[in-house]
Amino acid sequence: MTASASGLHYAPRDDAWVFHGGSFVRAGDAGFNLHERGVTFGDGVYEVVRYDAGRAFAVDRHVARMRRSLAAVALEGIDPAELERHSDELMRRNGWRDAKAYWQVTRGPQPRDFVIDARTRPTVTLWLSPREPVVPGTPVAEGAAVLAEDVRWLRCDVKSLLLMPASLARTRASRAGAVEAILVRDKADGSSHVTEGTSTNVIAVIRGRLVTHPADRYVLAGVTRSMLLDHARAVGWGVDERPMTAQELCAADEVLVCSTTQVTAITSVGSEPIGPGAAGPVTRALHAAYLKMVVGGRG
Repeated sequence: MTASASGLHYAPRDDAWVFHGGSFVRAGDAGFNLHERGVTFGDGVYEVVRYDAGRAFAVDRHVARMRRSLAAVALEGIDPAELERHSDELMRRNGWRDAKAYWQVTRGPQPRDFVIDARTRPTVTLWLSPREPVVPGTPVAEGAAVLAEDVRWLRCDVKSLLLMPASLARTRASRAGAVEAILVRDKADGSSHVTEGTSTNVIAVIRGRLVTHPADRYVLAGVTRSMLLDHARAVGWGVDERPMTAQELCAADEVLVCSTTQVTAITSVGSEPIGPGAAGPVTRALHAAYLKMVVGGRG
């Protein structure tokens, strides 16, 4: 089974309710100011939250991360907890139970200038995309990955709108028949390490231990990543949050990538198969734990 590693192929339907610029409106009636800094400078941050059976999954962690992102770029005047309330209202208005919610906060509109006008007020945009319910026993997704140079800015811990490098890398991966591009960063100290995927975190199984890049400025601390690591520690598995080389990754027993929407087993990296070339036992166990976290809230 193959699938996109992120599952983020979605957009609001024109007839769906969205929240934009302080009002609930139909998506077809929402629009952006031509002076919007989110468009001209990519000046904004975002979150993606899944809803299952009407419940926002791990929403406290998403709200906390949005708060960190806003603070990191000095984008003031927004309470992320309010976005949760707006998102819940969109679920009610659209009459959906299972959906992906997109939360976006931009700096707002001002005449184009590199200097931010202190009087500029943020623009908040939220939309939903309905999806099929998750059911117990859903098989783990599998697919190939390629390596790509990590040329993003040095604040990848901020979930910002600056997504062009990631988009270009994912496009190259897709055209090569892969589901994800795994990024490798040449760091200032001369080392070179795997950081993350274009929209996923990367976890390798090396000699029975889970290895993933530490949650520093080089990666986004994923919500699903944190929950899987919490689960691994709770059941007594070894976890090493440390940098790893591309050579270590390719020689790993298993590799998986995870995001808000799913866990995906990486079966090969470039021309190198990972382990037996199929989802391994640790990946399957983590996928099962993730499904239990999601499906456990259904009702």
